Formats: sequence, structure tokens, C-alpha cells
Amino acid sequence: MVANIVLFSLMSFACVLAQNYPTLLLLRFLQGIGLGGEVPIANTYINEFAKSTQRGRFVLLQQIMFPIGLTTVALVGTFVVPNFGWQWMFVLGGLPVLLALPMIRVLPESPRWLASRGRDEDADRVMKEIEWHVSAHGQQPLPPIPSNIAPAVASHSRFRDLFQGIYLKRTLSLWVLWFCAYLITYAITGWLPSIMRTVYHHTVAQSNFQGFVVSFTGLFVLLVAAFTIDKIGRKRAYSVGFLLAAVPLFIAAFTPDLPAFAVVTLATLAFASMGMIPGSLGMYTAENYPNHLRAIGSGASSIAQRLSSVVGPYLVGVILPAYGVNGVFGMFGIFAVIAGVTCALFSVETSGRTLEELSPSGAPVATT
Repeated sequence: MVANIVLFSLMSFACVLAQNYPTLLLLRFLQGIGLGGEVPIANTYINEFAKSTQRGRFVLLQQIMFPIGLTTVALVGTFVVPNFGWQWMFVLGGLPVLLALPMIRVLPESPRWLASRGRDEDADRVMKEIEWHVSAHGQQPLPPIPSNIAPAVASHSRFRDLFQGIYLKRTLSLWVLWFCAYLITYAITGWLPSIMRTVYHHTVAQSNFQGFVVSFTGLFVLLVAAFTIDKIGRKRAYSVGFLLAAVPLFIAAFTPDLPAFAVVTLATLAFASMGMIPGSLGMYTAENYPNHLRAIGSGASSIAQRLSSVVGPYLVGVILPAYGVNGVFGMFGIFAVIAGVTCALFSVETSGRTLEELSPSGAPVATT
């Protein structure tokens, strides 16, 4: 996590010095490696410290910082860029490097990861420190240890293990969920302002505000999900959320001559129905894998996310001229149904279960 933050920040500072577009493009690519590596590792790390009964709330309250950050940077950019120039946005983007030293000194290594590498003494040392804080410096009794947890087995990561035994179905279904969730999300949030601008001839300010309404709705839904997803369950929340989102999407697809207000309203309803999914998929993905596969499994799933960010806008660009706004919403609806059915049939429920219970040591994995 520290290395990725440093890489991201240094490349952001380097972008300030870019003298031409190819150089800026290269530096942004390198910066993207830092960001792309940080997100799945952070999800993995936080999951491994959260207790099973409230893991959804714990992780989502952290995850909600991401859309808050996106909203904040949009507002900051409207002031900084016109008044100080685009370079200052990259200066601000490099400030997270200030977190590196505190992270090294304060954050412990995951005891689950240490145990999976056979470093039992280091894992025990970290656990004793955690127990010291949980027990109020030894003044309170510790909660009981679950009795159904198998002992940790030292293992090493191999990419092909994602497709062995119980993890084959999990990996493929997760990839479908990531691809469909972010194809719909990126396309709606990225292309809705463009559709409003080009099809309905709204002003730039109007179009951007409508996009902001959709994004803010997703942020609100994610906040609500943080306090409900442990009770509802991941599988039910995702499958129902996707299928509910398909309803307004198909209404928009089969309603001719949609006015602009209806387009924004239906897009907002769809986004609200599945708004918790993109923000919590990282948590759910980490829950599906054992210690030694958790980070690589999360990283592999994010590949499906990145692929959707490329394919989604491209499909909108192809379908919109040929079939109009109705065709675009019809495409979104199809992907929502695919994801909802996939989740209902193939995904596992993880709410309230320990990570070791979800991925028992007896499952087929590579061991040292």
C-alpha cells in the first residue's frame, strides 16, 4: 500500500513538469499503476482486520471515502483550474505521499497474511498488540475465539489457483459482476452529460449538474448500504439491486421519444437501485478468497472493471447513433439482468461469516 501511494504521488508531481501530451500520457499511465494497485490491496487489508459480524459496515464506511473524494475533486477543480492552472491539480494529487511515513509507523502488517506465509511469530506479535487495545490494556476479557476455524496453512499465491476447486465459480461470477456493474456505472455517469448535451442540447452546466445528481444519489445509497448490507446480505442485495435497476432501464428502452427529464429520472432510479454494488464489490471480492489469494483475486477482478471502463463507453458510442437513447438504455438493462441472474445462481453469501470459514484450508490451494 505504501509503495503504491508513493508511486501515485511521485508521478502526480512529475505530471506538473510535462511539456507535451505524449509525456503527460506516459506519466499518467505510470500514475495509474499506483492507483490500480492501491485499491485492491487496500480492500484486502481492511477486510482482514474487520470482524465478521459487522464487516460490511466497517469496510463500506471506509469505501465511501472514494466517491466523496471524486465529488470533492470535481468541486475543487472548478475553482483551481480556472484560477491557477491544471498543473496545480496534479500538485494536490501528489499530497497523499505525506501519508506514507505515518502508514509505515502506525499500520501493522495483516496477521492473516503473516500466518499464510508461515510467519507465526510475527502474526502472534501483531495479534497481541491488537488484543491489548481490544481488551482496554488487559482490563476487559477478550471475545471468545470461534470454534469452527481450521488452523492457518502456509501457502503461496499462484494465479491459476483462482480457477481451481470452489474458486473457479467464484472467480468467474465475480468477473461478471465487476464487468456489468462498472459498465453500467461508468457509462451512465460518463455518458449521461454527453447525451444531455448532444441529444437534448442542454448547456454544459445543466449537463454536468445532471451527472452530479446521479453521482450524488449513488453516494447516498452507498451510505445507506453501509448500515444495512450486513443484515440484508451481499448476495440478496446484489441480485435484487441489479434486477431492480433493470426495470427503469427497460422502461427507458421501450418508451419512444423520451423527454430529457425522464432520461435523467430513470437513470437516477437505476443508479439508486444498484448504487451500493460498485462501492462494495471490492469488499465482497476480498471475502471470497483465502489469505494467500485475496490480493491477487481482488486485483484480477479489477481487470474486469478496467475492461468495462473501455468497453462501456465504446458500446454507447456505437449504439447511440444507430438506435438512439432507447438502445443505450436497453443495453444497460441487458447487462443488469445478466449480472443479477449470475449473482442469484452462482455467488456465495459472505455476510456474518469469518474469512477462514468462507475459504477453509481444506479447499484446493497451492501449499508450500
